[in-house]
Amino acid sequence: MKAALASTLALLLAAGVALADDKSRRTTDEALKQKKLTRQKLMEPDLDGDGKKEVVAVCSGDQGIVLALIGEDAGGAVVSQVSAPAGGKEIAKVEVKELIPPKGSSQLVLEVYDDTPDEKVKRVRVYGPDGAGAAVRLKEIFSSKIERSKAKDDRAEWERDDSIIRYQEPRPGWYFEDVEEDGIVEVLVRRQPQIITIARRGGDPVRIVTGVRERRWSWDVDKAKYTEGADALHDFLPAIEVAKVEASSVWIDPAEEKERKARALSDALMQATNAGKNADDLKDDVAIDTSDLVKLGADGNLATAWIEGDAKGDGKGEWIELTLAEESSVHMVRVVSGCVESKQVMKAHNVPESFTIKLDAGGDAHVDRRSAGKFEAPVVAFTDDLVKLTDRPWARTTLVFFDGKSDATKVRVTLDKAIKQGKGNKTCISEISVH
Repeated sequence: MKAALASTLALLLAAGVALADDKSRRTTDEALKQKKLTRQKLMEPDLDGDGKKEVVAVCSGDQGIVLALIGEDAGGAVVSQVSAPAGGKEIAKVEVKELIPPKGSSQLVLEVYDDTPDEKVKRVRVYGPDGAGAAVRLKEIFSSKIERSKAKDDRAEWERDDSIIRYQEPRPGWYFEDVEEDGIVEVLVRRQPQIITIARRGGDPVRIVTGVRERRWSWDVDKAKYTEGADALHDFLPAIEVAKVEASSVWIDPAEEKERKARALSDALMQATNAGKNADDLKDDVAIDTSDLVKLGADGNLATAWIEGDAKGDGKGEWIELTLAEESSVHMVRVVSGCVESKQVMKAHNVPESFTIKLDAGGDAHVDRRSAGKFEAPVVAFTDDLVKLTDRPWARTTLVFFDGKSDATKVRVTLDKAIKQGKGNKTCISEISVH
């Protein structure tokens, strides 16, 4: 109760309200005026995590936006510290966040705008504690800025060209995320978009923003500030979790099939309840489970593959279907054709030459690898050359882009024609992923 009353009194004083018995006491605004500062916002972070909140005023002054740490003496509020200029004349955003140790502490994140004759400038500064208790002061622990040309023609091409497809916003900026999931938040500084360009026969190339490069800044305990790390790609098209994989058929080695049938028959006999049943009676009714072999087509492992089980042909009309863990917008389907475990295995199996991808939401795409650059709606584009696997350069990766306007639960790939290789006349797909 006492703590709540004290907090209320502090806020009243900070807002410039004089109590009946304290009419002569100096308010926060009066203290700031003495420093030629005007309060814009008032924040209450617990900088050192001692359970007592500091009062910080975000102010405008002759040097632009600054922070003022407010203390108190016998006469009332005093300005105990004024930060270096934040580098802007207008406040974009200010908020209190819990980013770093100690637990219970909070930091102040300030974003400000400024401009030059040619550019708009946005800066972010993060403030933490220097010292503790009554001696605590503000310390800048991270800063970054973005410069953007006022002239549209001078901006990056992805920003000027409306025909470039964006699955997410690639605009530069900073994001706070606990990447390591250890309770300490990293700062991700978004930089350069990743744009792929796909040639199209009889038309302009298709350009797609599939991700953005981010520089990670991590908290350095010894230096008591954020330090710069390496770049990483923020993927705008992460793989969607798959709940189940089914297929019209799957090839199984004859010896393994015989062994599985024997085990299945043995299990069926053990569970038989009719006294007159024997092995001959059950033989035709026993089915073996091959779901583990079907799953190889979407297990994230390029050393495994789904191989169709068409006994009479090359797999024309055979299909494999992925059921997603939840209904999702599908933007891209990746198909790695053939058995790419090794060159020898690749040459021993057929490679799909054309196939159809169908979404249960209604979208479908016919892919003919002999006609790269030709595609139809709702497909945006496909190519075999975007993804080069350094450990398997013989692998043929096809990326098929959809518009993502409807949510799907199932994705089916149906085989049409294949490049015949080896003696077995078996067509396979090493990996399918949905994004």
